[in-house]
Amino acid sequence: MEREILLLGNPDLYLVSEEVKKEELGKLLPVYEDMFDCIRGIRRDYGFGRAIAAPQIGVRKRLIMCKDRA
Repeated sequence: MEREILLLGNPDLYLVSEEVKKEELGKLLPVYEDMFDCIRGIRRDYGFGRAIAAPQIGVRKRLIMCKDRA
């Protein structure tokens, strides 16, 4: 699901995110899938984009999704 992306300057982006614990990985899969959908949407709409961090979609976890190619 494509979520709203928080833009630079949003105070929520400056909050400290929590580390991801091994036992949480399964629960975070939907968040990771949403991040993938968001970066795919950005590429579709703007023609660029390689990575997104969980705080950019409102999830305060230290999680990054990188997509190298189309």
